[in-house]
Amino acid sequence: MDFEVVGLYSTGVPELDKRQIHIRLSSAQSLLASTKVSAVSVYLDNTRLTAPAMQAVSNTLNNNAEFSGLQLTPWYERAFFYHKVRGLYNSIFGVLGIVLSLVVFVALFNTMSMTVSERTREIGALSAMGSYPREIIAMFVRESIVIGLVGSVLGAYSPG
Repeated sequence: MDFEVVGLYSTGVPELDKRQIHIRLSSAQSLLASTKVSAVSVYLDNTRLTAPAMQAVSNTLNNNAEFSGLQLTPWYERAFFYHKVRGLYNSIFGVLGIVLSLVVFVALFNTMSMTVSERTREIGALSAMGSYPREIIAMFVRESIVIGLVGSVLGAYSPG
């Protein structure tokens, strides 16, 4: 049989791209010398359309007695690699999140401890003038909040 190539596509999986072809069902049956069909795949542009598309196909199949024995399977039940890769990515990003949180905590702890150790004279002077320890701690907390907010705003809106 002669065929005309009308387009190319890529699935992103090289092994699949080497072996996958889309042709009419009648042409495939002629090439295989069979009238049977083992699987039919419906491809969607958006995965959010999976449930409505399955419902539409199910309604069509249920209304036709010839197709009563067919089974519908959504893509996520057939995509075993998807679940494993997604789990791997979740693990990687979870570990990276913990490491990043630890780095931020250590940086903040270092900054605050350096601030306190460098300002012992100021703390002593405030204590000598009658400031309560909670007032001195509150002053450091307020300074930390202001420094954090300014740093966040500058970091979020800095070019590059």
